[in-house]
Amino acid sequence: MLTLICMNSYRTELTLQPYPFRLDYEDEVLCLGSCFAEHLAERLLAAKFIVAPTAVGSVYNPLVIAETLQRLLTGKHFTEEDMFEHNGLWQSFAHHGCFARCDQHEAVQAMNDALDAAVMALKKCSLVILTFGTAWVYFHNEQPVANCHKVPEKQFVRKCISEQDLRAAMDAALTAIHACNPQCQVLMSVSPVRHLRDGLVQNQRSKARLIEMTQALCEIHPFCSYFPAYEIMMDDLRDYRFYADDACHPSSLAVDHIWQQFMMATMDNATQQQLHIFQKFRKSVEHRPLNPDTAAHHTFRKKLQEELVNNQTAFPKSDWSFEAKQLFDEGDQPAC
Repeated sequence: MLTLICMNSYRTELTLQPYPFRLDYEDEVLCLGSCFAEHLAERLLAAKFIVAPTAVGSVYNPLVIAETLQRLLTGKHFTEEDMFEHNGLWQSFAHHGCFARCDQHEAVQAMNDALDAAVMALKKCSLVILTFGTAWVYFHNEQPVANCHKVPEKQFVRKCISEQDLRAAMDAALTAIHACNPQCQVLMSVSPVRHLRDGLVQNQRSKARLIEMTQALCEIHPFCSYFPAYEIMMDDLRDYRFYADDACHPSSLAVDHIWQQFMMATMDNATQQQLHIFQKFRKSVEHRPLNPDTAAHHTFRKKLQEELVNNQTAFPKSDWSFEAKQLFDEGDQPAC
C-alpha cells in the first residue's frame, strides 16, 4: 500500500497508493481508538463527512477496543453496576473521563446514549477507523480497562500483551463486524504518539507488537487495510519541528500533513474538490470583518446564508449547525 522514496530534501517520504475503497459524502464513518482516531474524526466532521459520535471516548489498547466493538455488536447497555465513584465523579473503566458525571444516573444515561448511536452507526457505516496506541494494558479485577481515572495504581495489574493475544481479540471482533455489516471496510493504524511513561524501549516494543498485529489482521481479512500514520511520523516527519512542546505528540503541522496523506489515499479527486469547497466556505463563515455594518458585508453575509441553505439541501446528512449558528440569529436558523 505504500512506497518509500529517498529524497534529496532531507526526508524519506512515504507515498501512499489509493486504497481499495473510496470515501465519499454518502459514507458514514465510525472512529474508535486513541486520541489520533479522535483527531481524524474531528477533521472528517469539519470536512462535512458523516461521522458517528464517539462510543466510549479515547481508548488505547486493542483488548478494550475489541471489547468495545463486541459490545456495539450486542448493544448491551451499561448499568449502575458498571459505575464507580472516585473524587466525586461517577465513571466507568470502559470509558474515557469525558463521560464522567457528578450524578450516577446522568453518567449511565450519557454512556448509553453514545452506545446506542454507535450501535446504529456500526450496522450501516461504510468505514471503521481503528487506531491502536499501546500494547500495555491495565487490568482491574482481571478486566482490561480503558482508563485508570487516577485511581491508585496499586489497584491495577499492568501487562504488555503478546502480539498473538492482541491479534486473537481483534480477529474475533473484526470477524463479527464483517458478519454484521459485510459492506464495511476497516482502516487500522498505529498511533504516532509516543507513550513516554512506558519508557522509550518499552514503547518501541509495544508499537512493534501493534504493527505486527495490524499486518497479520490485514492478511487475514481482505476488508482490512493499514494506514501508516506511525511510519509517516517516525520516518517522514522525523524532525522536532513536527512535534508539540512535549516532544511527544504531533504538532498541528504534522497532523495537517498526515491528514493530507489520508485524504489523497482514501478519497477520489471529486471528493477532495468538494472537501476544499467546504473548507473555503467554512473559512468565509469564520471571517470577522472590521466593519460589519457596511452594505458590502451584508451582501457577503446574505450570499453565505444562501450557500448554507444550498449545502443543507445537497448534503442533508452533514452537520451544518456551526455555520447556521454563525450566519443566522437565534430563532431564524434553518433546520440542520
